[in-house]
Amino acid sequence: MEKKKIRYITPFTEEAFFTVVKKGIADAAELLGAEVEFTGTKDADVQELCRLIEQSAADGCDGIAVSLVEEEKMAPSVEKAVQEGIPVVSFNIGGTGKANVLANVCQDAFKAGKVVGRRICGKFGEGKVLFTLHDDVEVLRQRLEGILSGMAESGVQPEYKVIVSGNTPELACSTIMEELAKDESICAVIGTGQSDTHGAGLAAKELKGSFYTAGFDVCSEILQMVKEEVIDFTIDQQPYVQGFYPLLLLWQNASFGIMPSDIDAGNAVIDSTNIDLVMAAASQGVR
Repeated sequence: MEKKKIRYITPFTEEAFFTVVKKGIADAAELLGAEVEFTGTKDADVQELCRLIEQSAADGCDGIAVSLVEEEKMAPSVEKAVQEGIPVVSFNIGGTGKANVLANVCQDAFKAGKVVGRRICGKFGEGKVLFTLHDDVEVLRQRLEGILSGMAESGVQPEYKVIVSGNTPELACSTIMEELAKDESICAVIGTGQSDTHGAGLAAKELKGSFYTAGFDVCSEILQMVKEEVIDFTIDQQPYVQGFYPLLLLWQNASFGIMPSDIDAGNAVIDSTNIDLVMAAASQGVR
């Protein structure tokens, strides 16, 4: 069988989150004997992402996996690829139904946010909650909406502020520290992504735990801070799944015409009760 050529396109190529995604891709590529390229942008440049989708179709890829960071804006480029006979699935970010993809392998962002919103109720005292987005993109806004919905369902409607903290942990940490210095009423910092959750943990360590923090996503530093109880918990969207299954789905479709189906990457809570198990899996590159 001819080797299939699959291209992954992501808005944040340098984010640590994608290290585990790439492990999933590599394992699937070895299993299936597929040729895979991982590309994208550093800073969610939607225009460039659209160009990469269209270029992938022009290059004759057998399948495209793409993070639809702004699904409505990227939908026309997805449609062009589909019209040229190239199967497209979304991974990591997608699932709104605005783009003509065959399937979505990603977390239900709103549902995951509700898990966080319900869980943080009662975890901190009176004061303002600072919510962070590492970039002002749709999936993070959906998580935030879910958090607020989950809190409201639990009868909690706190005073809060939302900031864009920046897409590196160091930048997020400094931005959060600036907000804390300006407003002493902030009693909790809740991240919506990896960089800002990591940054909130760095700020909490710097300020010796003077505020409550929790958030999303996994990297070795976040896991260590959960282990140390600097971060109360984080939500794992299982990036290995998001790397492995899009390639499998696209390979099956290109090889046998098997139609892909959606896969929810989940909203697993990582806290003090299961951190050792997760860290063991992380040491193998799959969490």
